[in-house]
This record gives sequence, C-alpha cells and structure tokens, in this order.
Amino acid sequence: MSERPACSVATQHRSSQRYSAKRADAEPRLIARMLEIVREHPRFGYRRIAKLLQREGHRIGFDRTYHLWRRQGLKVPRKPKKQRRVGDSHQGLHSSSCGKTEPCLGLGLCLVSVHGLFGKTGKSDLALVERIGDNILHVA
Repeated sequence: MSERPACSVATQHRSSQRYSAKRADAEPRLIARMLEIVREHPRFGYRRIAKLLQREGHRIGFDRTYHLWRRQGLKVPRKPKKQRRVGDSHQGLHSSSCGKTEPCLGLGLCLVSVHGLFGKTGKSDLALVERIGDNILHVA
C-alpha cells in the first residue's frame, strides 16, 4: 500500500510519516553544563538555570530546560526552616534559665542596666552579664 492511501486510512498527515526526530549534538554538553551550574547553585530552579544557559549562548528555552531537568531527576532542595527564638511566648526573649526579668541570650548571659549595677558611671546603658542565680560572675 502506498503512503497516501495508508495515511488516509489511519487519518494521519503524510508529513508525520516522513518526520524523523533529530537529537541535538550539543545536548550532552548542555546537560553537563546544566549539572555544573546546579552543583554550584543548588537553590536555583530550572528557569534560572535556563536564563544562565541562555546568557552563555546556548539556544534553549524554559520548556526544554524543564524537560532535561526532569529527565535528570533534579529538584530544588527545600529551604531550611529558621531557628526559633529562645524563651517562651509569655516572657518574649527572657529565658527561664536565669529567672530574671532581663532579656537573656541563653547560656546564662543576660543584658542588664549598668545604672542598676554601678550607679551612673557615664558608661552605656546596657552590659552583658554572666550570672548564675543572683550571683554575677562576669561583666563584659
């Protein structure tokens, strides 16, 4: 059976039978470069990688980059959560470790008013104090 009747029976265009996909010769180099960029910048997504590749002179669009990205099994790692502040919500920054009303920085370090410790000496208003219970061990 010739091409024309076979395509009409299959309800396909004849041009689809003649099409042969051409794999780009530059694709392995492109994938290698894409993986290099991903190793350098692990938080970059496929769009930003595509933009960097375009700036380097590669002729690639976002869709093609996404296709290669998925084929390589790449994903952007999740952003780590921020560390929570020390203390409870009732006291804010005050740590329950020293039991005082000054803002504590953890590990027994507290900010206290210099006027409360030494009277008016002309120094700054706050000092870093290491304390255990009511005893002041060190003033910085």
